[in-house]
Amino acid sequence: MPPWLEAADGGGFTLVLIDPFANPDHGDPLSWRSSAAPGGTPGGSDSIALAAFLADAGIADPNANDDGDRLPAWAEYAVGTDPNAPSVVPSSAAVEEFDPGTGPESWLTFRIQKRIGADDAAIGAQWSGELLDWSGLMEFVAEENNGDGTAWLIFRSTGPVGSEAFARGVIRMAP
Repeated sequence: MPPWLEAADGGGFTLVLIDPFANPDHGDPLSWRSSAAPGGTPGGSDSIALAAFLADAGIADPNANDDGDRLPAWAEYAVGTDPNAPSVVPSSAAVEEFDPGTGPESWLTFRIQKRIGADDAAIGAQWSGELLDWSGLMEFVAEENNGDGTAWLIFRSTGPVGSEAFARGVIRMAP
């Protein structure tokens, strides 16, 4: 039941506390993510460190873009793409009808892929009506586990949008 992760509700995946050493609020759904594999990792962790990801890919500089796709290696780590093969960040945006309780209105929905276990990467979304001002933050709505080590993060505008609405993902790495 939203905002809790549906993939961990009988779908084979488990809930994983994102940063257990930070003493997060266990009652807050945003403190949890789904496991990378069905059944989870009891007694272990499926978290992936950026340094280990880069070493496995044979990349020394997290800002490197050896595959020429304009995505630095740290961003490919966050979104679940291969830093050694050209790729595009899997994402999509759509204006959809949503009823907030007062009748149907047009809201912007944005989906972006994230690597499950890249717990030091935070992905959010912004929207704009004219591609100039990107101050409109979008609300996290759900996570859909793809079963391949990635998940769709789904965001929605915090209010109705006009006929022209654009979305973009924002990736931030923890210090």
